[in-house]
Amino acid sequence: VVSGSCTVLSNSSNFTFNQSPASPVITANTTGSCLSTSSILSTSNSYQSYLWSNGGNSNSIIVSNSGNYTVTVTGANGCKAVSQPYNLNLSFVSPSQVCVVSVDSATGKNMVVWEKPNKFGIDSFYIYKESNQFNVFNKIGAVDVNDFSVFVDNASNPQQQSDRYKIAVLDTCGVVALQSAPHKTIHLTINQGLGNVWNLIWNHYEGFAFPSYNIYRGTATSGLQYLATISSGNNSFTDQNPPSFVLYYQVEAVNPNGCNPSRATDYSSSKSNIIQAVNNGVNEIAFSKWELYPNPTNSFVILSQKDMRNFKANFHYIIVSALGQKVAEGEITNGETRIDTDKWGSSGVYFVSIVNSDGKKVGFEKLVIQK
Repeated sequence: VVSGSCTVLSNSSNFTFNQSPASPVITANTTGSCLSTSSILSTSNSYQSYLWSNGGNSNSIIVSNSGNYTVTVTGANGCKAVSQPYNLNLSFVSPSQVCVVSVDSATGKNMVVWEKPNKFGIDSFYIYKESNQFNVFNKIGAVDVNDFSVFVDNASNPQQQSDRYKIAVLDTCGVVALQSAPHKTIHLTINQGLGNVWNLIWNHYEGFAFPSYNIYRGTATSGLQYLATISSGNNSFTDQNPPSFVLYYQVEAVNPNGCNPSRATDYSSSKSNIIQAVNNGVNEIAFSKWELYPNPTNSFVILSQKDMRNFKANFHYIIVSALGQKVAEGEITNGETRIDTDKWGSSGVYFVSIVNSDGKKVGFEKLVIQK
Protein backbone atom coordinates (compact mmCIF):
# COMPACT_ATOMS: atom_id res chain seq x y z
CA VAL A 1 0.00 0.00 0.00
CA VAL A 2 1.41 3.39 -0.98
CA SER A 3 0.51 6.29 1.35
CA GLY A 4 -1.31 9.13 -0.39
CA SER A 5 -2.12 7.08 -3.46
CA CYS A 6 -5.03 5.06 -4.77
CA THR A 7 -5.30 2.20 -7.24
CA VAL A 8 -7.34 2.53 -10.43
CA LEU A 9 -8.06 -0.32 -12.85
CA SER A 10 -6.97 1.12 -16.22
CA ASN A 11 -7.90 -1.95 -18.30
CA SER A 12 -8.77 -5.59 -17.78
CA SER A 13 -5.31 -6.54 -16.55
CA ASN A 14 -3.39 -3.40 -15.53
CA PHE A 15 -3.59 -1.20 -12.45
CA THR A 16 -2.46 2.41 -12.25
CA PHE A 17 -1.31 4.05 -9.01
CA ASN A 18 -2.59 7.63 -8.89
CA GLN A 19 -1.91 10.33 -6.34
CA SER A 20 -4.80 10.97 -3.96
CA PRO A 21 -6.03 14.57 -3.90
CA ALA A 22 -5.07 16.83 -1.03
CA SER A 23 -7.36 16.38 1.97
CA PRO A 24 -10.05 19.04 1.90
CA VAL A 25 -10.22 21.67 4.65
CA ILE A 26 -13.61 22.94 5.82
CA THR A 27 -14.17 26.58 6.68
CA ALA A 28 -17.32 28.18 8.11
CA ASN A 29 -19.06 31.50 7.67
CA THR A 30 -21.70 31.79 10.36
CA THR A 31 -24.25 34.56 10.62
CA GLY A 32 -26.96 34.30 13.17
CA SER A 33 -29.41 35.98 15.49
CA CYS A 34 -32.41 34.85 17.46
CA LEU A 35 -34.45 35.18 14.27
CA SER A 36 -32.19 33.19 11.97
CA THR A 37 -29.07 31.10 12.55
CA SER A 38 -27.19 29.22 9.85
CA SER A 39 -23.69 28.60 8.58
CA ILE A 40 -22.08 28.14 5.20
CA LEU A 41 -19.50 25.34 5.22
CA SER A 42 -17.09 25.44 2.32
CA THR A 43 -14.04 23.75 0.89
CA SER A 44 -11.91 24.29 -2.20
CA ASN A 45 -13.69 24.21 -5.58
CA SER A 46 -10.77 22.44 -7.23
CA TYR A 47 -12.16 18.91 -6.87
CA GLN A 48 -14.19 16.89 -9.36
CA SER A 49 -17.05 16.02 -6.98
CA TYR A 50 -18.16 16.41 -3.35
CA LEU A 51 -20.18 14.42 -0.85
CA TRP A 52 -20.91 15.98 2.55
CA SER A 53 -21.91 13.97 5.59
CA ASN A 54 -25.40 15.51 5.40
CA GLY A 55 -25.79 14.53 1.73
CA GLY A 56 -24.76 17.82 0.08
CA ASN A 57 -22.88 17.51 -3.20
CA SER A 58 -21.33 20.91 -3.94
CA ASN A 59 -18.21 22.58 -2.60
CA SER A 60 -20.32 24.57 -0.08
CA ILE A 61 -23.48 23.82 1.90
CA ILE A 62 -25.82 25.77 4.17
CA VAL A 63 -26.51 24.10 7.53
CA SER A 64 -28.83 25.12 10.34
CA ASN A 65 -27.94 22.51 12.97
CA SER A 66 -24.93 22.23 15.24
CA GLY A 67 -22.95 19.06 14.70
CA ASN A 68 -19.88 17.37 13.26
CA TYR A 69 -19.56 17.68 9.48
CA THR A 70 -17.17 16.05 6.99
CA VAL A 71 -16.78 16.14 3.22
CA THR A 72 -15.44 13.47 0.87
CA VAL A 73 -13.95 14.77 -2.37
CA THR A 74 -12.97 13.07 -5.62
CA GLY A 75 -10.10 14.23 -7.78
CA ALA A 76 -9.91 14.23 -11.59
CA ASN A 77 -8.10 10.86 -11.51
CA GLY A 78 -10.93 9.18 -9.54
CA CYS A 79 -9.11 9.12 -6.20
CA LYS A 80 -10.90 10.26 -3.03
CA ALA A 81 -9.94 12.10 0.17
CA VAL A 82 -11.88 12.88 3.35
CA SER A 83 -11.68 16.00 5.49
CA GLN A 84 -11.21 16.11 9.24
CA PRO A 85 -14.53 16.56 11.08
CA TYR A 86 -15.60 20.17 11.49
CA ASN A 87 -17.32 20.73 14.87
CA LEU A 88 -19.92 23.40 14.23
CA ASN A 89 -21.59 25.14 17.16
CA LEU A 90 -24.36 27.44 15.93
CA SER A 91 -25.35 28.56 19.43
CA PHE A 92 -23.84 31.66 21.02
CA VAL A 93 -23.56 29.49 24.18
CA SER A 94 -20.53 27.23 24.56
CA PRO A 95 -21.22 23.47 24.58
CA SER A 96 -21.58 21.79 27.97
CA GLN A 97 -20.06 18.43 28.86
CA VAL A 98 -21.27 15.40 30.78
CA CYS A 99 -19.47 15.08 34.11
CA VAL A 100 -20.33 11.45 34.85
CA VAL A 101 -22.92 8.76 34.09
CA SER A 102 -23.69 6.21 36.79
CA VAL A 103 -26.35 3.96 38.29
CA ASP A 104 -28.58 5.89 40.67
CA SER A 105 -28.65 4.15 44.06
CA ALA A 106 -32.18 5.38 44.80
CA THR A 107 -33.88 4.17 41.61
CA GLY A 108 -31.50 1.57 40.19
CA LYS A 109 -31.61 3.45 36.86
CA ASN A 110 -28.91 5.21 34.87
CA MET A 111 -28.35 8.88 35.65
CA VAL A 112 -26.53 11.61 33.72
CA VAL A 113 -24.75 14.35 35.71
CA TRP A 114 -23.25 17.60 34.44
CA GLU A 115 -21.85 20.75 35.99
CA LYS A 116 -24.04 23.77 35.34
CA PRO A 117 -22.21 26.70 33.68
CA ASN A 118 -23.22 30.34 33.92
CA LYS A 119 -26.97 30.44 33.30
CA PHE A 120 -26.77 33.41 30.92
CA GLY A 121 -28.33 32.58 27.54
CA ILE A 122 -29.31 28.99 28.54
CA ASP A 123 -32.90 27.81 28.42
CA SER A 124 -32.44 24.09 29.17
CA PHE A 125 -30.28 21.03 28.66
CA TYR A 126 -31.13 18.22 26.22
CA ILE A 127 -30.17 14.63 27.06
CA TYR A 128 -29.37 12.14 24.29
CA LYS A 129 -29.03 8.35 24.45
CA GLU A 130 -27.40 6.05 21.94
CA SER A 131 -29.92 4.00 19.97
CA ASN A 132 -29.47 0.40 18.84
CA GLN A 133 -27.15 1.77 16.13
CA PHE A 134 -23.60 2.78 17.03
CA ASN A 135 -23.09 6.54 17.35
CA VAL A 136 -26.74 7.33 16.56
CA PHE A 137 -28.12 9.33 19.49
CA ASN A 138 -31.77 10.19 20.14
CA LYS A 139 -33.08 12.90 22.44
CA ILE A 140 -34.73 11.32 25.51
CA GLY A 141 -35.37 14.30 27.80
CA ALA A 142 -34.76 17.89 28.80
CA VAL A 143 -33.91 19.62 32.09
CA ASP A 144 -34.67 23.30 32.76
CA VAL A 145 -31.64 25.45 33.50
CA ASN A 146 -33.05 26.22 36.97
CA ASP A 147 -33.47 22.54 37.90
CA PHE A 148 -30.97 20.14 39.42
CA SER A 149 -28.41 19.18 36.77
CA VAL A 150 -29.03 15.43 36.99
CA PHE A 151 -31.23 13.37 34.66
CA VAL A 152 -32.46 9.86 35.57
CA ASP A 153 -33.20 7.61 32.59
CA ASN A 154 -36.20 5.66 33.85
CA ALA A 155 -36.27 3.59 30.66
CA SER A 156 -32.76 2.22 31.26
CA ASN A 157 -31.97 -1.29 32.49
CA PRO A 158 -28.45 -1.27 34.02
CA GLN A 159 -28.70 -4.98 34.87
CA GLN A 160 -29.03 -5.77 31.17
CA GLN A 161 -26.52 -3.51 29.42
CA SER A 162 -24.42 -0.36 29.49
CA ASP A 163 -25.57 2.83 27.71
CA ARG A 164 -23.92 5.90 26.15
CA TYR A 165 -25.22 9.44 26.75
CA LYS A 166 -24.60 12.99 25.53
CA ILE A 167 -26.00 16.40 26.48
CA ALA A 168 -26.48 19.67 24.60
CA VAL A 169 -27.50 23.20 25.58
CA LEU A 170 -30.67 24.80 24.21
CA ASP A 171 -30.06 28.54 24.26
CA THR A 172 -32.64 31.29 24.76
CA CYS A 173 -32.74 31.84 20.98
CA GLY A 174 -34.00 28.28 20.54
CA VAL A 175 -30.73 27.04 19.03
CA VAL A 176 -29.23 23.73 20.16
CA ALA A 177 -25.47 23.87 20.77
CA LEU A 178 -22.98 21.21 19.74
CA GLN A 179 -23.51 17.91 21.56
CA SER A 180 -21.02 16.85 24.22
CA ALA A 181 -18.61 13.95 24.02
CA PRO A 182 -20.29 10.65 25.01
CA HIS A 183 -20.06 8.93 28.38
CA LYS A 184 -20.76 5.23 28.83
CA THR A 185 -21.97 3.45 31.99
CA ILE A 186 -20.32 0.38 33.54
CA HIS A 187 -22.21 -2.91 33.14
CA LEU A 188 -21.06 -5.59 35.58
CA THR A 189 -21.63 -9.34 35.09
CA ILE A 190 -20.61 -12.31 37.22
CA ASN A 191 -20.03 -16.03 36.90
CA GLN A 192 -18.93 -18.75 39.28
CA GLY A 193 -15.49 -20.29 38.92
CA LEU A 194 -14.01 -23.47 40.31
CA GLY A 195 -13.78 -23.71 44.07
CA ASN A 196 -16.66 -21.30 44.71
CA VAL A 197 -14.72 -18.24 43.49
CA TRP A 198 -16.55 -15.41 41.70
CA ASN A 199 -15.40 -13.87 38.41
CA LEU A 200 -16.42 -10.24 37.81
CA ILE A 201 -16.41 -8.87 34.23
CA TRP A 202 -17.38 -5.37 33.11
CA ASN A 203 -17.02 -2.96 30.18
CA HIS A 204 -14.63 -0.01 30.36
CA TYR A 205 -16.06 3.34 31.48
CA GLU A 206 -16.03 5.87 28.65
CA GLY A 207 -15.92 9.63 29.18
CA PHE A 208 -12.88 10.54 31.29
CA ALA A 209 -9.41 9.13 31.95
CA PHE A 210 -8.86 7.52 35.36
CA PRO A 211 -6.13 5.32 36.84
CA SER A 212 -8.05 2.64 38.74
CA TYR A 213 -11.27 0.75 39.38
CA ASN A 214 -12.55 0.21 42.92
CA ILE A 215 -14.38 -3.04 43.68
CA TYR A 216 -16.94 -3.37 46.48
CA ARG A 217 -18.55 -6.40 48.09
CA GLY A 218 -21.24 -6.89 50.72
CA THR A 219 -23.99 -9.09 52.07
CA ALA A 220 -26.72 -6.57 51.19
CA THR A 221 -27.26 -4.04 48.41
CA SER A 222 -26.73 -1.20 50.87
CA GLY A 223 -23.50 -0.70 52.78
CA LEU A 224 -21.14 -2.43 50.35
CA GLN A 225 -17.57 -2.58 51.65
CA TYR A 226 -14.36 -1.81 49.78
CA LEU A 227 -12.67 -4.98 48.50
CA ALA A 228 -9.87 -4.05 46.07
CA THR A 229 -8.43 -1.49 43.65
CA ILE A 230 -7.10 -2.56 40.26
CA SER A 231 -5.68 -0.77 37.22
CA SER A 232 -8.18 0.81 34.82
CA GLY A 233 -6.46 -1.25 32.12
CA ASN A 234 -8.28 -4.31 33.50
CA ASN A 235 -11.94 -5.19 33.08
CA SER A 236 -12.15 -8.35 35.17
CA PHE A 237 -11.48 -9.49 38.73
CA THR A 238 -11.70 -12.83 40.53
CA ASP A 239 -12.74 -12.90 44.18
CA GLN A 240 -10.78 -15.95 45.33
CA ASN A 241 -11.78 -15.92 49.00
CA PRO A 242 -15.46 -14.97 49.18
CA PRO A 243 -17.38 -15.59 52.41
CA SER A 244 -20.23 -18.07 52.39
CA PHE A 245 -22.92 -15.39 52.79
CA VAL A 246 -25.16 -14.05 50.05
CA LEU A 247 -22.90 -11.61 48.23
CA TYR A 248 -23.32 -8.46 46.14
CA TYR A 249 -20.67 -6.74 44.05
CA GLN A 250 -20.23 -3.31 42.44
CA VAL A 251 -17.46 -1.62 40.42
CA GLU A 252 -16.59 2.09 40.56
CA ALA A 253 -14.58 4.50 38.38
CA VAL A 254 -13.67 7.77 40.12
CA ASN A 255 -13.54 11.01 38.12
CA PRO A 256 -10.15 12.52 39.05
CA ASN A 257 -11.49 16.02 38.30
CA GLY A 258 -14.47 15.69 40.62
CA CYS A 259 -18.02 16.62 39.77
CA ASN A 260 -20.02 19.46 41.28
CA PRO A 261 -23.62 19.66 40.02
CA SER A 262 -26.10 22.19 41.37
CA ARG A 263 -26.67 20.45 44.71
CA ALA A 264 -24.29 19.40 47.45
CA THR A 265 -24.31 15.69 46.58
CA ASP A 266 -21.26 13.57 45.80
CA TYR A 267 -21.40 12.53 42.14
CA SER A 268 -17.66 12.28 41.61
CA SER A 269 -17.66 8.65 40.43
CA SER A 270 -19.46 6.23 38.14
CA LYS A 271 -20.81 3.10 39.78
CA SER A 272 -21.93 -0.02 37.99
CA ASN A 273 -25.08 -1.99 38.54
CA ILE A 274 -25.05 -4.12 41.70
CA ILE A 275 -24.88 -7.82 40.88
CA GLN A 276 -25.63 -10.73 43.19
CA ALA A 277 -23.46 -13.83 43.43
CA VAL A 278 -25.84 -16.78 43.00
CA ASN A 279 -24.59 -20.31 43.49
CA ASN A 280 -26.48 -22.48 41.01
CA GLY A 281 -24.88 -25.72 42.15
CA VAL A 282 -26.95 -28.73 43.25
CA ASN A 283 -25.14 -29.08 46.56
CA GLU A 284 -26.49 -25.89 48.09
CA ILE A 285 -27.79 -25.53 51.64
CA ALA A 286 -30.81 -27.74 52.14
CA PHE A 287 -34.28 -26.21 52.30
CA SER A 288 -35.06 -28.66 55.14
CA LYS A 289 -36.77 -26.21 57.53
CA TRP A 290 -38.77 -24.36 54.88
CA GLU A 291 -41.53 -25.03 52.40
CA LEU A 292 -41.97 -23.47 48.97
CA TYR A 293 -45.25 -24.23 47.21
CA PRO A 294 -46.75 -24.56 44.70
CA ASN A 295 -43.60 -25.39 42.77
CA PRO A 296 -43.80 -25.21 39.76
CA THR A 297 -46.16 -22.22 39.87
CA ASN A 298 -47.67 -19.70 37.46
CA SER A 299 -48.81 -16.71 39.56
CA PHE A 300 -47.74 -16.91 43.22
CA VAL A 301 -45.72 -18.94 45.70
CA ILE A 302 -45.97 -19.47 49.48
CA LEU A 303 -42.76 -19.46 51.52
CA SER A 304 -43.20 -20.79 55.06
CA GLN A 305 -41.31 -22.30 57.97
CA LYS A 306 -42.23 -25.95 58.48
CA ASP A 307 -42.28 -25.89 62.28
CA MET A 308 -44.43 -22.86 63.11
CA ARG A 309 -44.11 -23.53 66.86
CA ASN A 310 -40.43 -22.62 66.73
CA PHE A 311 -40.74 -19.71 64.35
CA LYS A 312 -37.98 -17.16 64.62
CA ALA A 313 -38.21 -13.68 63.14
CA ASN A 314 -35.59 -11.72 61.18
CA PHE A 315 -35.45 -13.99 58.15
CA HIS A 316 -35.16 -12.47 54.71
CA TYR A 317 -35.82 -13.97 51.29
CA ILE A 318 -34.06 -13.09 48.02
CA ILE A 319 -35.15 -14.44 44.62
CA VAL A 320 -33.02 -14.16 41.49
CA SER A 321 -33.32 -15.35 37.91
CA ALA A 322 -31.01 -17.89 36.32
CA LEU A 323 -29.02 -14.93 34.95
CA GLY A 324 -28.42 -13.57 38.44
CA GLN A 325 -30.89 -10.66 38.24
CA LYS A 326 -32.82 -10.03 41.46
CA VAL A 327 -36.60 -10.16 40.93
CA ALA A 328 -37.90 -10.05 44.51
CA GLU A 329 -36.83 -9.72 48.14
CA GLY A 330 -38.46 -9.07 51.49
CA GLU A 331 -39.02 -10.13 55.08
CA ILE A 332 -40.66 -13.41 56.08
CA THR A 333 -43.41 -12.36 58.49
CA ASN A 334 -45.28 -14.65 60.91
CA GLY A 335 -43.48 -17.66 59.50
CA GLU A 336 -45.27 -17.46 56.15
CA THR A 337 -45.15 -15.10 53.19
CA ARG A 338 -47.04 -15.02 49.89
CA ILE A 339 -44.96 -13.86 46.92
CA ASP A 340 -46.59 -12.86 43.64
CA THR A 341 -44.64 -13.97 40.56
CA ASP A 342 -46.76 -12.37 37.82
CA LYS A 343 -44.35 -9.49 37.13
CA TRP A 344 -41.14 -11.50 36.90
CA GLY A 345 -41.27 -11.93 33.14
CA SER A 346 -41.30 -15.14 31.17
CA SER A 347 -41.27 -18.74 32.35
CA GLY A 348 -37.99 -20.13 33.63
CA VAL A 349 -35.88 -21.19 36.58
CA TYR A 350 -35.40 -18.94 39.62
CA PHE A 351 -33.46 -19.39 42.86
CA VAL A 352 -34.82 -18.64 46.34
CA SER A 353 -32.39 -17.91 49.19
CA ILE A 354 -33.29 -17.60 52.89
CA VAL A 355 -30.96 -15.29 54.82
CA ASN A 356 -30.78 -14.71 58.57
CA SER A 357 -30.20 -11.40 60.35
CA ASP A 358 -26.41 -11.81 60.03
CA GLY A 359 -26.66 -12.10 56.24
CA LYS A 360 -25.84 -15.81 56.27
CA LYS A 361 -27.64 -18.03 53.81
CA VAL A 362 -29.62 -20.71 55.71
CA GLY A 363 -31.70 -22.12 52.88
CA PHE A 364 -31.66 -22.38 49.10
CA GLU A 365 -34.20 -23.80 46.65
CA LYS A 366 -34.94 -23.82 42.92
CA LEU A 367 -38.30 -22.40 41.82
CA VAL A 368 -39.84 -23.08 38.41
CA ILE A 369 -42.24 -20.58 36.84
CA GLN A 370 -44.59 -21.93 34.15
CA LYS A 371 -46.90 -19.51 32.31
